[in-house]
Amino acid sequence: MRVAILGMGPSADTYARHVAGAGDKRKVFDEVWTVNAFGSVFKADRVFHMDDIRIQQIRADAGNEQIANLLDYLQDAPGPIYTSRALSKDPNPHFDHVEKTLADLKGDGETLPNGMTERAYLEGVMRWMLAEKKLQARGGFEGLVDYPIAQVLSNTGGPPYFTSTVPYAIAMALAGKAGGLPEDVDWLAMFGVDYSHINIIKAEVGRACCEFWLGRCIERDIKLQMPVDTWLLGTSTKARMYGYDTASLNCAFAEDGTCTVTMKIKPAPTADEIEGDYSHHKVAKETWTVDRECAA
Repeated sequence: MRVAILGMGPSADTYARHVAGAGDKRKVFDEVWTVNAFGSVFKADRVFHMDDIRIQQIRADAGNEQIANLLDYLQDAPGPIYTSRALSKDPNPHFDHVEKTLADLKGDGETLPNGMTERAYLEGVMRWMLAEKKLQARGGFEGLVDYPIAQVLSNTGGPPYFTSTVPYAIAMALAGKAGGLPEDVDWLAMFGVDYSHINIIKAEVGRACCEFWLGRCIERDIKLQMPVDTWLLGTSTKARMYGYDTASLNCAFAEDGTCTVTMKIKPAPTADEIEGDYSHHKVAKETWTVDRECAA
């Protein structure tokens, strides 16, 4: 099965041009998966929103308009929308007990092994329980389903290492049918999963985790496709093959997994260019078209 994962980074634009150029996205991908609000932008077969819906309600109540709008989308979206904890229609059976215990507590109570006081702990639990109650009163959110974490980890062998939403999607692709998919994934394309951005110094957290799970996909012979304008797997940087400054390499893999490497000599950079490349403060201003054989 050919799957495209769409993150919310700039290279997601390449996906739109890619499928439009094909005339029909079904000619290119069997399924398209998105994250968070992109489920309302692109038609997707699966959406991943691993943030706890209760936390999102707390953020919306605190005045985050973007998250409030996201909740409006999630309330009516058909799904499946994979999340950490889906929303039950039934009232939380522990709500009254927590509420009464908190009301009866004298002072801050004891200090728990985690360093929190009883009061701080109970207030934190009550905070998400109240958010949950508010969400249940709104109705909807029926598209939310629990991410099959046990099945995915059992099939992939773990580790339980997920620092953002996208790695969960990659791990599900790796698990394939064992993770609840109709077929195993043999082709995975990544769009909008950039983390580092060209000409922008700020980088997002989570790139290393994504690249770890993509490495696991390569181990299982899942072919990877990267847009040329992403930094994921070093695609848009000249440092993808470190050390080969006076030669260009072409790496071609055969069916049996053996790799044939051909080398083409190229001119050395100037001293100033060399020092610029070694600087840890320089921001790349170019993109590099990666040979698909090498990228896969």
